[in-house]
Amino acid sequence: MIEGKLPDEWYCNVCLSQRQPTRPCYRGIFGELIPLLERKNPVAFHLPKDIREYFEGVRTGLEGEYEGGPPPKK
Repeated sequence: MIEGKLPDEWYCNVCLSQRQPTRPCYRGIFGELIPLLERKNPVAFHLPKDIREYFEGVRTGLEGEYEGGPPPKK
C-alpha cells in the first residue's frame, strides 16, 4: 500500500463497529473498556475552554492543546 493512501474499502472506527457489531471478547482488567474504545475514533485530549481560560498566561492551540508561552514578566 502507498503511504498516505487509504484502501478502497476503509471505514472509520464508528462506521466499522456499526458494520460489524460483534467484536472479539477481551479478558482482564480492561476487558470491558477495549470494545468501547474500538468503537470510537481517536481524538486529541484538551481541557475544557473554561479551565483553559481560567489561568493567566496559559495559551492553547486551535484544538485546545497546551502551548508553552514565554515566561511571565517579573
